[in-house]
Amino acid sequence: MSLVREQATFLLHMRDLIQRATELGFVVTGGELYRTEEQQRLYMQNGRSKTMNSQHLKRLGIDLNFFREDRD
Repeated sequence: MSLVREQATFLLHMRDLIQRATELGFVVTGGELYRTEEQQRLYMQNGRSKTMNSQHLKRLGIDLNFFREDRD
């Protein structure tokens, strides 16, 4: 499978995940999708990552934040 096809499939799966999480009452926000090699090296140096093999380098990883809003 080409990288473009992998990226497209990944994003479709993320769409489904976000839609389902929303249906379950979560508020989903997005974080980092793409990292440069330089950024990944910095993450390794400061302990935020342990690999130079991060899927973020290929745009196949994304940081999502899941929240539940207070129900007053």
